[in-house]
Amino acid sequence: MVVCLLGSFYEDPKVWLAWAAGAFVYFMAVSILFYRPLKEHSEWVAINGIFSTKPKSDSKPNINSGMAIIKGEKLKQYSVADELCKWAKLKEDGHISEEEFNQARDKLLNRN
Repeated sequence: MVVCLLGSFYEDPKVWLAWAAGAFVYFMAVSILFYRPLKEHSEWVAINGIFSTKPKSDSKPNINSGMAIIKGEKLKQYSVADELCKWAKLKEDGHISEEEFNQARDKLLNRN
């Protein structure tokens, strides 16, 4: 005697409806949480994605901007030595240029 495990699936409309609703919710969630952002940012992904063949976008910050080097700079609740160590590590790792490091160092050492 062969027992069909899917028999109740096809016979009971509540089971089929629950399965269909779950599948619909899953596909909508994937569409909204994955495909929509991917489509909206497709140009950035094509340039900066891990498998991109296009040259990387130039996103270097403007060095001469009036932006504060350290957020909350007016609070002065940080050690200058600690901040210099952090900036030196950024320079050493290649995240910032020598010019950016020198600008930050001068601003840290000449603060009032």
